[in-house]
Amino acid sequence: MKLARKIMMYTLLICIAFIMIYSVVDYLGKQSEYHESRYELEEIENGIYVRTYHMVSTVPAHNYDVIEICINSKVCTYKGSVDITYTNENPYAVIMQNNLVNDDKVFVYVPKGTVDYKESVGVK
Repeated sequence: MKLARKIMMYTLLICIAFIMIYSVVDYLGKQSEYHESRYELEEIENGIYVRTYHMVSTVPAHNYDVIEICINSKVCTYKGSVDITYTNENPYAVIMQNNLVNDDKVFVYVPKGTVDYKESVGVK
């Protein structure tokens, strides 16, 4: 009788552990899913479509790029990785966001000479 009860308890504990592990893995998987959007860019100031700088920290995980772009007459700031491509087409940005902090991916397509590169900010 005691052996059967121990087996049942261990089986129940193992099932609970599997359910918890599955829930955590599923939650983390959904957090890292990207949502992609494409936006036409407007000038932030005369001749400038993009402002960008790099945040520097003593902790490598806290190093990221910051970009400011104007979408629908609002200046928006994104933190993560930035890829700037020069093109002669109308300026636009493809933004991939997820629910993780400082993990946006921004792909900007602008004419040459319309990016304002700022100095790095933070601990060097």
